[in-house]
Amino acid sequence: MPRLTVNLSDGLQKVYELRQGTTTLGRGASNDIILSDPTVSRRHARIELDNNQAVLVDQGSTSGTYRNGVRIERESLAHGDIIKLGSVTAQYDSELMKVVELTTRTYTASGLTHFAIDRPSSLDDSRSTWGATASTHLDPNSRNYQRKLGILLDVSRTLSSGYYKVDDLLHHIIDLLFQIMRIDRAVILLHDKTTDELIPRICHPELVSKEDVHSELIISRTITRKVLEEGVAILTSDARADERFDDAQSIVSQAVRSAMCVPLQAKETVVGVLYVDNLGDPDCYNDDDLEFLAAFASHAAIALENANLYEATVNMKNYVENILQSITNAIIAIDLNGIITQVNLEAERILKMKSDALVGTQYAQVPHLDQLQPFLEQALQEGQFVNHVESKFVLGLDLELILDLGTHPLRDRNEQTIGVLLVFRDVTKLKLMEEGLRRADRLATIGQMAAGISHEIRNPLTSIKAFSELIYRDAAEESRQRRFASIVVEEVDRLNGIVEGLLSFAKEGKGTFEPQDVKTILEETLRLAKEPIMKSRIEVIKHYEDDLPLIPADKNKLKQVLLNLILNAVQAMKPNGTLTLSLSAENLNPRLNTAAVIIAITDTGPGISHQQQEKIFDPFFTTKREGTGLGLAITQQIVKSHDGFLELESEMGVGTTFRVILPQMNPSE
Repeated sequence: MPRLTVNLSDGLQKVYELRQGTTTLGRGASNDIILSDPTVSRRHARIELDNNQAVLVDQGSTSGTYRNGVRIERESLAHGDIIKLGSVTAQYDSELMKVVELTTRTYTASGLTHFAIDRPSSLDDSRSTWGATASTHLDPNSRNYQRKLGILLDVSRTLSSGYYKVDDLLHHIIDLLFQIMRIDRAVILLHDKTTDELIPRICHPELVSKEDVHSELIISRTITRKVLEEGVAILTSDARADERFDDAQSIVSQAVRSAMCVPLQAKETVVGVLYVDNLGDPDCYNDDDLEFLAAFASHAAIALENANLYEATVNMKNYVENILQSITNAIIAIDLNGIITQVNLEAERILKMKSDALVGTQYAQVPHLDQLQPFLEQALQEGQFVNHVESKFVLGLDLELILDLGTHPLRDRNEQTIGVLLVFRDVTKLKLMEEGLRRADRLATIGQMAAGISHEIRNPLTSIKAFSELIYRDAAEESRQRRFASIVVEEVDRLNGIVEGLLSFAKEGKGTFEPQDVKTILEETLRLAKEPIMKSRIEVIKHYEDDLPLIPADKNKLKQVLLNLILNAVQAMKPNGTLTLSLSAENLNPRLNTAAVIIAITDTGPGISHQQQEKIFDPFFTTKREGTGLGLAITQQIVKSHDGFLELESEMGVGTTFRVILPQMNPSE
């Protein structure tokens, strides 16, 4: 598979496998290969790979894209081409290195305390390095042994001192290796369990000769497979004379003299191999060096396993976190001490608080969440599943939600309860819609009934009124007949008013909608109510925002709505009360989920009880001695025909506010 070897600023290299399709390079985090260098553009270049035919394409970079020293816009890549992006250089290879099959023979194994050595019998076992004695094993009391043991302890501490990402850890391992051993080149190959292949992951820069960028490192596949499958460590003190490296021409061309290959083994599993060599001395390494390198590789393998486990844990944590955050229900995790340990975005939205302010806090100390304390205490104590419990949840003075609650106990592997999940969702809109549908169904039934019987009622009423007026006219003044006839006429007029209201309620259709200025309509309506306002000595206070947007409305019907609400407010107050009229605009009203204009009419009357509020928009419900109970029902129907919402807020002994919420004119209309 083609690869790109990037030269890093720390003198090391990083190898990227290029897959079919497009690979992007640049400084931005969205790139496939991220180059953290200020001279590289955010989206600098891309490599298009189609059946191993690679094309390098500049993406409008500032510093340009170069292939073999020539600035290009779009050029094909050949094996060994040098790419330059800003000040970052890289080499394209159809293969990073060739791991070739070489002929091998049966070797004599010489065991170590913890690692097996495999070497040809023709080599001299007495060669040593680092000032070691000729013996195969160092004396545990010798200074050299103590020095190497100290180095291994330092290596162990260094590799276990903190978390490394796998790629960073591999670089760190190579860097440590070059600090403590006499090596010229090194490579780490990791085992791909899917393909059962050893994949080169990192190599020292000198693996690619500066004189010949097309040179390749030849590693015996037989040796690397033996190290991988048997967990043995292999040493050659003179690669040219070693029968296992029988491709002499390659060895000579690269001047490889001494080499070692050891397993990266954590517990019982070999996860890869570590190869090092020396280009100068044929007697550079001996068994002690191999044992030291194998011990070093063992520490490196453990650190690598820990890094892999940590990355897997982080990836799983992020995966679970993404699932948690994408769930549409609100979720809060609470431990047995009542401490919040986790929240998701929906919980933040409903509570109007960020997770930073919630996590680590006693849930009972979180504003508003204390309302659920009895519910949560029971869940924490009993550890039982509870589903679909509806509860009112007050968020401030002007917002009350209806929540659908549930609890799910959190248990460890021993089935011991360690906490509880509070799962809830805001069903306020759903409940309002359900109530609206029920009310609409009742109103539709009443409307159909009204339309059906109004004519049957109106005809006899007309006759009754006509004959009553005749009796009134023919009866003597001050007579009982005349007085009774007058009462009949008045009651017939009242019944006719009810019939007219029923007919108005039963009418369908939105009427004629045109762009309207709500301030003008409100002022015209206020003039119509001037007489009863003055008669009751009501003070009128106005709060109008400037430059209110237009609304699509039927002017006469909207006047009917406002007049009914104003007269109701005046009638609800004693003399010398206060009527407050407010006009405002919102870019996004939660009721309508769009931009809206709000007309608020507030009185200082006695208020409306909660029981009355539940029925106040029902037809024929009234608290007035002479009311028909159709005024607010018709008012609400007109507001709904305008795609609006009629909102009621009342407090006993303080007063009542009706808000007419209407959508603003769409700019495209």
